[in-house]
Amino acid sequence: MPKLQKMRTNSIYGPLRYAATRPFAQRLGTEFNFQAAIGKTERFKFITEILHSSVQSFIAQLGDPIGPGPAQAEITNVQTFGSFMKGGALIFDLSDHVSTLLSTDVSTVPLWAIPTIAESFYIHFGRNDGLEQENVSIEGVFVTWFQGKDEPQRLILDFVKKAQFGRFDFWRIEEGEPCFGCSIDTSRPDVSVKDALERSVHEIVEHNKVMEAQIAEVIKRTEALHGKPVVSVPTQVSQLESQLPVLRRGLALVANSLLYLGATRAGETHQSARDGGSSNAPGFAASVMVC
Repeated sequence: MPKLQKMRTNSIYGPLRYAATRPFAQRLGTEFNFQAAIGKTERFKFITEILHSSVQSFIAQLGDPIGPGPAQAEITNVQTFGSFMKGGALIFDLSDHVSTLLSTDVSTVPLWAIPTIAESFYIHFGRNDGLEQENVSIEGVFVTWFQGKDEPQRLILDFVKKAQFGRFDFWRIEEGEPCFGCSIDTSRPDVSVKDALERSVHEIVEHNKVMEAQIAEVIKRTEALHGKPVVSVPTQVSQLESQLPVLRRGLALVANSLLYLGATRAGETHQSARDGGSSNAPGFAASVMVC
């Protein structure tokens, strides 16, 4: 049976720490969901014209960040958290099964075999998951099955690092606290999990090279105009290729987790958290299912 757990900074679950340390998360996440439901144009307009300035304004009220990193990270984090709320604020705790799930190879499993479970949710792996690469150690992942109007189907994975989102003064961190992960094109269900990841990463990286070249040109012109350097922060996309090893392991673990949940929880109705998606809820809560 799911148990309702409220937000707190020392929660073992990333989404509850995020809600506790970001006073703007519920309101902006709810507004994002509303605009995203209308269509692609409205979603992008909200992100560029409202979300960006709103996040900057909220962070300015909290403190004085030393650069654009915190705001850049929160623009994406709010969208991820908004999707999590829309999905019912569901957390599946698989920490007791991670070792077994990691030992099974699912790289050749086709995408069509991966069960959806819910539109968006969070999987908690705990602190013994073996998903480590240099200074990256994964604690859990936001999973979102995205289907926009006239847009390709995507599986969006946003991995949460150990102890991430536990600081009220996150705005003091130069790069902010971005999740890292990948958006995987699932429009070809016959493609294997591994091939879908490799293809999606390649497409994202190539697209990002074009965008970075455009941004570099804008920065160059701005510096020439104002006579001073422009501060910028490397995006998570620019690090995707170097993160491929841990992404492969992470995607394999997610795929195994979904197969496990699909087999063990078939036919269950997942109760969403009370007021989980409400922007005026007095205290955010999520439904936690320890599997």
